[in-house]
Amino acid sequence: MSLSEKFLEYLIAPEVPEHDVKAVFNTVKEMLKKALREVADEKGVFDVKDVDIYMQGSFLNNVNVGKNTKLEIVVELKKSTTEDFEEFYFAEVSKKRAVKIAPRYSLLQFKNDLYNKLTANLKEHTIKRSNHALAILKNMSLPLTVEILPAFAFKKTNSDGYKMDCILIYQQVSEKYITAYPHLHTKNLEAKDKETNGNLRKIIRLMKRLREYMAENYGFPAAVAPGYFIDCLAYNVPNNLLMGEDLNEVLLKMLNYLNLKNLNEMQCIHDQFKMFGNEFDQWEIRHARFFINALIFGFHKIKE
Repeated sequence: MSLSEKFLEYLIAPEVPEHDVKAVFNTVKEMLKKALREVADEKGVFDVKDVDIYMQGSFLNNVNVGKNTKLEIVVELKKSTTEDFEEFYFAEVSKKRAVKIAPRYSLLQFKNDLYNKLTANLKEHTIKRSNHALAILKNMSLPLTVEILPAFAFKKTNSDGYKMDCILIYQQVSEKYITAYPHLHTKNLEAKDKETNGNLRKIIRLMKRLREYMAENYGFPAAVAPGYFIDCLAYNVPNNLLMGEDLNEVLLKMLNYLNLKNLNEMQCIHDQFKMFGNEFDQWEIRHARFFINALIFGFHKIKE
């Protein structure tokens, strides 16, 4: 069995957003700049020139599908006026993601200060706090839900002494600082997409749309396979198996590989941590197997 050419074209096609994503980003960026200036003036703990605001996630990486995709924005503080984060660059960094630091102006304070100012300034918007981020929910004046990730600049020192640029985010549930690699994620995804003649992004979009199709028609619990997880799963498939113009053949080779693969070895796209394990921010192999089996079922049973 295989998927029809028409259905395949739908599954792999780049999503054309209903709204100008760049314009939405620029609008929210101005909102953030205003809030940051006010926090900086009142608290005196950082200079706005030391804050970078940039996109990450599905829209940036062109693997967005569906109307509910959030626009993800990082608000990265390079240093505070109370201390230079450089003194933390040689802090004890475990082989996992947690980083042991205790800055006087914490990332939780930065997040709360930003939340308070945005809430005061944007009374027509609903703003929510999550474990690690803030979200401005879409409404009549904001066509996309925007997830804002407050972060600190950081440099992870590897065992060979090499300093790698990354960011720190704060998980409130675990009360831990966690390293994240949005720039490396984008760089590695872009490189592998080129190495596979553009097939990596096609396969990621295909897997995400198949997930939605299975959810709508077969009751598959889509939350088991979030977008970032699918990005990483596809990234771990060897380049030679993603090559070729016949995407039914590519999909079959990929599914056969994932079905037989020891998933314990798989890395996130940034190649810094394993996908699966017992840490709070890793995935469970049983969920991956469930998703892979659902894709295999869909490949053989869907008649579109």
